[in-house]
Amino acid sequence: QCRDVATQRAISAFFLSSETNKIDESSAEKYVNLSEDYKEFGGRIGEHNIRSHANFSKMQDKRAAARESFSAVEDGYNKSGTLNPHDADIEHVISAKETFDSKLLRAGTTDDGLLEAINSEDNLIFTNSSVNRSKGSVSLGDFLKKSVPHPDKPGVRTVEINGEVHEINEEDCQAAYAKAKDALNTHKKNAALEIGATALKTGAAMAIQQVVGMIVVETIDIFLDEAKYFSKEVKLFDEKGLVGNVQEMNE
Repeated sequence: QCRDVATQRAISAFFLSSETNKIDESSAEKYVNLSEDYKEFGGRIGEHNIRSHANFSKMQDKRAAARESFSAVEDGYNKSGTLNPHDADIEHVISAKETFDSKLLRAGTTDDGLLEAINSEDNLIFTNSSVNRSKGSVSLGDFLKKSVPHPDKPGVRTVEINGEVHEINEEDCQAAYAKAKDALNTHKKNAALEIGATALKTGAAMAIQQVVGMIVVETIDIFLDEAKYFSKEVKLFDEKGLVGNVQEMNE
């Protein structure tokens, strides 16, 4: 039995190595960043490449067009205000680091898929450059803890950055975050489905290996039995001759 199992695995590995290798290579692409922290990830792919995405480029083009036409852009954290495009940064509502920190997302996506989630269209807004850089990689909730209620405007908070006071609308922040969170959850759901699909593919490949191995082993056993008969029982050149011995075996 041990011989059969070992032989099955060896034969199936030979016949199906290209298929299982495809699964292993695909999984390796998804798992390469699991052992990295955000800094190591940025160093490997290039810090600027984290933002090298079509959605981010669209925002850059929109800001450039606004600068050329001397028009304002919408501040995602304070839509009632006026945001000069020369003072506007492209903000990740859920920071790139926050998105990267999801083990589920990283386990179910390649680097490209992770960058797609980071730069989701629903995760990108314009906001004042000082606000964006002050927020950095912290969550929007933690950043808002630095703010205080506006004395005269209900639902508006203010944050002081380098001596300047900036207004942030609570409803606008909540709406931006809810939109970004929904997009991130969609990517996480797809990642979970991919993890499940990978598990099924791996299991299917193993099952196929077993079936192929069993078929080939059974065939080999028949061949070996016949070879044993020929080598020990049949005298190819005795008085019966080759034809006679073969006829006898067939009978």
